[in-house]
Amino acid sequence: MRVFVGATGVFVKPENKPCWRKSSYSEPVGACLEVAQGRRIRVRDSKLPHGAHITFDRDTWAVFIGAAPR
Repeated sequence: MRVFVGATGVFVKPENKPCWRKSSYSEPVGACLEVAQGRRIRVRDSKLPHGAHITFDRDTWAVFIGAAPR
């Protein structure tokens, strides 16, 4: 289990469940991506939280983030 401290309090998440995060730059209507970091990086559409996700290894993710416009 992992313990997280957030703006709304402390919560515990089982180790096998990804902790999805949304960018602070995301639109209120939810048109953005969410990312879960672990041994591998998972990316999903925030509008479809129970849908499919894409998985990257850490090296590939680092190249992607390095090439993304800021």
